[in-house]
Amino acid sequence: GAEAGKHPMKLYWEYMVYLFRRMEQIDEQQMHEVGYRDYLQDPLQPLMDNLENQTYETFEKDATKYLQYERAVQAALIDRVSEAEAEAGKVTV
Repeated sequence: GAEAGKHPMKLYWEYMVYLFRRMEQIDEQQMHEVGYRDYLQDPLQPLMDNLENQTYETFEKDATKYLQYERAVQAALIDRVSEAEAEAGKVTV
């Protein structure tokens, strides 16, 4: 049986405390993204819709987006300039 004065859920509570203490702290970027995660949303139309300042700030802080842009530009340049041309110093603008 349970010890006198000890709640039957105490072990579960202690384990939950242990798990929460081991969790990684989220940074400011992740804090901004919390409200947008795990939700399907209609694509925003910044030229048609009057978006709030906070929405633009969230877009600007999206590190994943910029990483994907960087990869896309790199892939486009690799596709456009052959390895031989790159080694020869061909400049593409």
